[in-house]
Amino acid sequence: MVGLPEAFAGTLGYHAARCAPLAGAGPEAVIAAFGSITLMAIRGVFQFLDARDRFRQMFLARDAAVVDGLRTYAPDIVEPLIEFGPDLSSVGVQLPLVAIDRVP
Repeated sequence: MVGLPEAFAGTLGYHAARCAPLAGAGPEAVIAAFGSITLMAIRGVFQFLDARDRFRQMFLARDAAVVDGLRTYAPDIVEPLIEFGPDLSSVGVQLPLVAIDRVP
């Protein structure tokens, strides 16, 4: 899975997808931002996926897996979610960045 060892692809793939938006800042920044993810997992992901584009690939793979899962296990909600998508996007950009003033 995009450069992760097969034996760890599930667990590290999850971590890589979660870390993807901040991967460009490096492992220390990601560790500081995600206190609930073990630092060993984050360091391991950075060791295997050194380039930012590889983190993005994991992020996109995770999204594709969610779509596949919805279509397989909850097909009745797919169309309503698609219709509701633009409303969700417009709300998302309005959400406050509550912790932004706490960043050193």
